[in-house]
Parts: sequence; structure tokens; C-alpha cells
Amino acid sequence: METPVMPEPIILTAPVLAQFRQLALITNDDEAALLGALSIRRRMAAKSEIYRASEHASSVCIIQQGYAYRFMDLPDGRRQITELLLPGDICDLGGVATQSADHGFFALTTLVYSEIKRQSLAALVNCHPCLGAALARAAVLKRTMLYERIISLGQRSARERLGHLFCEVFVRSRAVGLTSGMQCRLPMNQGDLADMLGLSLVHINRSVMALRTEGLIRLNSHLLTIVDSKRLQEAANFNPKYLQIDCGNAKRACAPERLILVA
Repeated sequence: METPVMPEPIILTAPVLAQFRQLALITNDDEAALLGALSIRRRMAAKSEIYRASEHASSVCIIQQGYAYRFMDLPDGRRQITELLLPGDICDLGGVATQSADHGFFALTTLVYSEIKRQSLAALVNCHPCLGAALARAAVLKRTMLYERIISLGQRSARERLGHLFCEVFVRSRAVGLTSGMQCRLPMNQGDLADMLGLSLVHINRSVMALRTEGLIRLNSHLLTIVDSKRLQEAANFNPKYLQIDCGNAKRACAPERLILVA
């Protein structure tokens, strides 16, 4: 069950600010307005569903602490994980536009997040165009990540799929200050990895062992260590370009283009 939590130390908002700074050239006034919108937080226990697909959606969720994923379930219970969500990530922009969640939202770990209601979000982006530009770019980034996932499911081998995911999680974590050297958290078990990559548990186990044996990664207690980044990227056919943001374009996107939501 979700519970409201009192405002906590500013460190919770660090990944969020890092994410928005990656997406657009936001000003100090933009940051202050964003922090104000994030001041009320909610906490969810690990391994709990926040909502399911098709439920009414009137808010954007922004993760401040913890890890989650988006998913779709088939009628027989089979699950496809469509996106891993890290601290700083924005969830369900599309659901706010349609007022219906297009995916479920599941907390992998204890989760602290803020909800920005549709009307508040509309006011925020209309007063602060660069925040609107950041949200628009976040939507584009999610689309490009989905394209990469489709390529993995359709063309990459089991070893390549897993290696590609490991590279992506590390690059995304580093962008928001969540790495230590070549290490980052990956709080997914082998069943979660199988549901995300369209593989059996046997294939996941064999692929993890292969990447370890080749001296490319270590994975212990949900801590991922990239041992040889260059060789891992080559083995996974990973090019981080799709995760990068062009700051020059971001600057142009702040004015005059805006993301406008009808309240």
C-alpha cells in the first residue's frame, strides 16, 4: 500500500535534476519550480504494483529513489517487462495525455516517487517551457529505447540481448550519478530479466555465465560490474548514441517549442 511521506533530504531529488539537465538546458527558476512540484512524496513497498494497465491515470510519476518497471500482462498471466525505471525517470507521460495507463507500474525495490497531477503539469510546463521541452525529449528517448528493445527481441542473440541491457543500464545510471567506478545497481532477478528480454530462465542463466566467463561483467547481489566496457559493447552490438542528448538542440527546444497539456 502506498503512503505519503514527509519531505526528505534534497539528495532524493539529485537524480531527477540530473535527468532534466540531460534533457534540456533548464534554468535555476525551472529547477525551483520542479522541486516545488516534487515536494510531496509517496512511498511504495518493494515487489508491489502501483497500478495496472487501463486504470485511470491523472498524474505523471517521477521516481526519486528506488527502481521499478513498466509491464503488460497477458490474460494467462505471462508478463512482458517493457521498461526498467531508474531514479530520476519519468513514468506514464502518455497515460496523462489519454487519462488511461497504457502499462502497469511495478516497484522492484522500496520506491519513493512524486506524482504531478495533470492540471499542475499543464501549468508547470506552460510557465516553464524548458521543463516542457525536457518532458517532450523524455518521451522521444523512451521511444528510441523501445526501438532498441524491439531490435533485441527480433534480432539479437540471448547473449547480445543481456549484454546490451547491461550496457544500457550502466550508461543510464552514470548519466544521473548512480554509478561508482564501473559499478551500478541492477535489482532484477533472473525471472525479471527473462520477462524483459523474451528469454527462458535457462537462456538467462547461460548468458550471464557466458559474459562472466569471458571476463566482461560481474553480477553479484544486484550489483553489476562492467569489467571490460569496450569488449562488452562490441559483444552486444551496443552503441550508446541513442541514449545521448544534443545540448544545442535542447537549447533550441526551450524556445519557442513547448509541451502543452490541456488541463
